[in-house]
Amino acid sequence: MRDTLANHKFPQFQIMELWSLEAIKQAVMSGLGFAALPYITVKHEVEKGLLKIMEHNEGFEPFYSYVLVKSKKWQSPAVQKFIELTLESI
Repeated sequence: MRDTLANHKFPQFQIMELWSLEAIKQAVMSGLGFAALPYITVKHEVEKGLLKIMEHNEGFEPFYSYVLVKSKKWQSPAVQKFIELTLESI
């Protein structure tokens, strides 16, 4: 995202990294900037008019996530299905 903003010659900007979706949503609703989030995480706020969607045609750089599980530990069916779906999607 930083490169996208720089390529469009936005005036000075600062990127803030937060680890809580609620903190990100509250920061945006307070007028501190904008965020790129999955719709499902903001659906309620959008429907209530607290947040609005900004259309764009930019592609985002890929980002990477990791899933760590103990291979010899019992896993619930939900965890097994999550791992299965994750591996199918890559």
